[in-house]
Amino acid sequence: MRKHLAIIGAIITFLVSAIKLMFLTREAYLLSIGFLVLFSIIDFLFIIAAVIVFIRIIKKAEFSELDEEEIFSFIAILTGALVVYFFGTEINIDKNITVGLVAIITGLLVKKYTAEAVLGAIIGAGLCQYTGYFGIIFISVFAGIFNTLLKEVFVGIGGKSGTIAFVGGIIVLMFFGEVLGNGLPKDNMQLLFILLVSFIAALLTFILNNDFNLGPTIAYGIVILLGSVYLLIPATKSLEFSSIIYGSALLGMSNKNQKDDYFIMIIASIIFSFCIFVGTSFINIGGRVGLLALISVLTVKEPYYLIKKQFTRPYKEPVQIV
Repeated sequence: MRKHLAIIGAIITFLVSAIKLMFLTREAYLLSIGFLVLFSIIDFLFIIAAVIVFIRIIKKAEFSELDEEEIFSFIAILTGALVVYFFGTEINIDKNITVGLVAIITGLLVKKYTAEAVLGAIIGAGLCQYTGYFGIIFISVFAGIFNTLLKEVFVGIGGKSGTIAFVGGIIVLMFFGEVLGNGLPKDNMQLLFILLVSFIAALLTFILNNDFNLGPTIAYGIVILLGSVYLLIPATKSLEFSSIIYGSALLGMSNKNQKDDYFIMIIASIIFSFCIFVGTSFINIGGRVGLLALISVLTVKEPYYLIKKQFTRPYKEPVQIV
């Protein structure tokens, strides 16, 4: 039963990712032929990654059973979402700051459900201009169900929580009339800034997470809080700095399993930067940058290790038949 749930969750994730990539490719085409070629390559690599992950899920034999603790996961998601949304809309505290605080506090005090609390915090960072608290609650419930489906899928991949939040946001967008937010196109000079910030935030989170053993959520909270300090300064408050850190730090929540993961993190941060630079759709849905982080990591990691495996197989001399 659990395997069937995992397959359903993976299918939904890949479909939503494909839709987002379709929008990104279209937006890349409007910029230039060069960007179109780049995103066509990214699309191709993501298809390969999706096939690899899907085959792995089908072949996997061990899946844990559903348990009574799932209800506490739902509560953690809903609490994180309502806290961030309340402080953002009622008290006007920047949501990046609140998400960072939720990540650190739950990482220190409620480790068992910290991932769910951060997932909820990402949901609460969405705008939900027309559906308000009802939209946040509905997304949280749907995200709780979807989180159960993906409990043993994409483990250790940065952006998983954001992807779950984004899928819930899409449902609200489709069925409850939430407005599709669109951002403004960026000029070419901003690309260098985005590349630099994404690289630093992703790598710093990855190092704090794995080398300093702080764990993904505490490392994430520290980095986005550091990246939100500029929001307190009126002269720099208008810069699109926190949203870039908010997403690229999600890359660094990935687990380090092999020494090549540093290389993967660097390339993933570059792909993420191009996605942020090109993308102007779904701006108001919480988890959009998380979905881009998941796409970026999978696009690099799965094809890379597949190719590496083929080139590092031990050589076997052909058997001679006498």
